[in-house]
Amino acid sequence: MTTDVRSTTEFAFLVLVITIMVMPILAQRLRLPPLIGLLIGGMIISPSGLGLLEDLGVVSAIGEIGLLYLLFLVGIGIDLKTFERYRNTAITFGLLTAAFPGVLGVVVARAEGFSWTTAFLIGSFWMSFTLVAYPTVKQFGLVRNQSMAATVGASAITDTMSLVALGILVGVELTSGSTWELFVEIALGLAVVLFYSVVALRVVAKWFFASLGQDRELRFVMALAGFLSAAVIAEAVNIEPLLGAFFAGVGMNRLVPNQSALMGRIEFFGNSLFIPAFLVSVGVLIDPTVVASWETIRLGLLFTAALAGGKVIAAVICGRIYKFPWPDVGMMFSLSIAQAAATLAAAVVGLNAGFFDEVVLNAVMVVVFISLIISTVGANYSGARMEPTIESGLRLGETIVVPVSAKSSDPGTLDLASRIADSDGGVLVPLVVAVTSEPDRIADRRADLESIKHTLGRLGLTSDPELRVDRSVAGGVDRLASERNASLVLLTRPRRRNVRELMFGGTNDEIAATIDRPVAVVSLTESRARAKEIPIDADASAHGEPDHERQHSERSGSEHDDRDHHGSAARSRRDRDLEDRSEWYRRVLFAATPADLSPGLSADTRLALELACNLDETTHHHLTVGPLTVDHLRGLDVELPENVAHIGGPDDRNEWIDQHATARDLIVVPARGNPFTTLDVLHRDDRSIVAVAFRHDARWYSTTEASIGITVPR
Repeated sequence: MTTDVRSTTEFAFLVLVITIMVMPILAQRLRLPPLIGLLIGGMIISPSGLGLLEDLGVVSAIGEIGLLYLLFLVGIGIDLKTFERYRNTAITFGLLTAAFPGVLGVVVARAEGFSWTTAFLIGSFWMSFTLVAYPTVKQFGLVRNQSMAATVGASAITDTMSLVALGILVGVELTSGSTWELFVEIALGLAVVLFYSVVALRVVAKWFFASLGQDRELRFVMALAGFLSAAVIAEAVNIEPLLGAFFAGVGMNRLVPNQSALMGRIEFFGNSLFIPAFLVSVGVLIDPTVVASWETIRLGLLFTAALAGGKVIAAVICGRIYKFPWPDVGMMFSLSIAQAAATLAAAVVGLNAGFFDEVVLNAVMVVVFISLIISTVGANYSGARMEPTIESGLRLGETIVVPVSAKSSDPGTLDLASRIADSDGGVLVPLVVAVTSEPDRIADRRADLESIKHTLGRLGLTSDPELRVDRSVAGGVDRLASERNASLVLLTRPRRRNVRELMFGGTNDEIAATIDRPVAVVSLTESRARAKEIPIDADASAHGEPDHERQHSERSGSEHDDRDHHGSAARSRRDRDLEDRSEWYRRVLFAATPADLSPGLSADTRLALELACNLDETTHHHLTVGPLTVDHLRGLDVELPENVAHIGGPDDRNEWIDQHATARDLIVVPARGNPFTTLDVLHRDDRSIVAVAFRHDARWYSTTEASIGITVPR
């Protein structure tokens, strides 16, 4: 008895995997985008091609999940910080680049005899765009250019508009009833999907990450469950499941930073299997004989003309409004014309819903092919003629390295680092360094990692700690900061500094003096430090025992029972402290005087102000500054919150802090040199202070000051 292997699930999956592996390589050899290679691969293995697959069920099923995965990635990958900073420009360009191609697309579709509903659906295809040429922007150093940042922000707007239009049109087509009833049903359905995705799912995911989901695998599974559940709920209320997956990504956006390990896993599985499988499944639907027909090519060229014309008009109008140079306008057009997977996804939905036949789907593929070529060529041409961005490509919270000691790690510092990172959509990198001169301690440092993971998990953080073996702790931190392109190194001031450390400095002083990155040093209040302190000890973490109790684990009888009782009580206190971590400071105070704007100090002041603004986003109170006025601080070219409170007073920083700071304030100050020396002067047991320095070496200020241009107030 023989079995036809071509009809088995294993064979279908094998053909799919080989297609995903081989076709992008062949496409790149032919200087074509990998996306085109996957579409052609689907055409080859389809029944209308070589007919390798008799049963398309496996490809269709995985492709359907890939479609949802794609939209989830779009939502979770939106750079909310960039959008917020350039929101006016982004909104303007987003509305223009959606409206003009959409209107022209409707005109072309109506001219070709399509119904109004179908014409609006086809027009919605050209609203969005895919940032296929964005690597070219990075290559030319244009990431922080206003026009490029606005284009990236506009992509979020156009994606949302296109998907909402798709959901509404499909809902209208598939739902029976009066027009008023249809719109009420769609509005209620959208409200349910938005509430679940942006509110409920976010709360559940945040709780899960902080409690049950401390393992990497569980957090990834939670992400999968998140967008799949949102898609199911959307379908249950007659909303297109794509919208559910997209809004699930938006809801989890802040919980999964773009540079985090969890985001890396999500992108890995999506880009290696699910999304390529979706593109192959689209290729399977394409009939080569139909693509080659004049009707398909003609329709594709008309759609391309509507797309390109609308994108050109939008880029030119936006460029004239904001006075962008012509190369910037050309790059905005090149980025916004690219149509890829999201457009194909909408076309597949329209085909399955019965809006049009395969001719339109094949015409959309023609548009995708032409738009990708225009985008690639145009981006390289315009990018070479644009002025590189002078501003550093890093935001302060993009990658924060936090060295943690073997003895203890203060969750307050880790929490502070996570807040700074969250405000910029960045990532926290805890670091343990083992010294080569102590080889017998390397195993202990490896054990420390597990306990640090436990601490991070209890804080609800998805960061993965790293272990480095180096000749010195400072050298290990410096090398990791360089490799990860760290935007900030956050250090903890010892709660008690001995005479030797005060005179000659300790390990952290050496770190601050060695690295060529911005440094922030944290000193928490005594009460807060005790409440936050969780010993970093593998055995203690595993058994929930405080470190000093573990050292006396040889005790027996009633002493052993007492230790268990106190260990449980300490564990409960730690859990309560971690759950209440959002309340450990209520107001951010930024303390700076006219002297802090002088040459040699203004770089520290600018960084300290940026950090204070980041931390202020996590409080319910206005950022409070003094004795410098808000007008003086605006000269530092830092985007200040809308409402900033100012408190005047003496120009002596210490006196101002003594008069206005409370125990529930977090005080941020420029370091004026060595940040540890600054904290030695300002330290008090009832103060939480952060001192910020670019680097306390005069050689570093000469290059920074030239680009800031500070005027010292008199």
